[in-house]
Amino acid sequence: MLVVVALDARGRAEIAAVQDELLASLGGHGEVAGRPERIPQLAVRVDAEGLEILSRSPSVVAVEGNEPEPAGGS
Repeated sequence: MLVVVALDARGRAEIAAVQDELLASLGGHGEVAGRPERIPQLAVRVDAEGLEILSRSPSVVAVEGNEPEPAGGS
């Protein structure tokens, strides 16, 4: 599932630090799809466990997602 995560962060350095922390917490349950430098957001593809990890993070303000991608990626 592709999700956009709104982060509780201000300024480039803090945004980058929160993005790094979140990606590390996902382990093998997510991969980066987009990583803006100036906007406190992160786009990631996650599985069900990754979505659960994001929902528990105190750094995450909101998660918007789409339907799971069909098998084969199209």
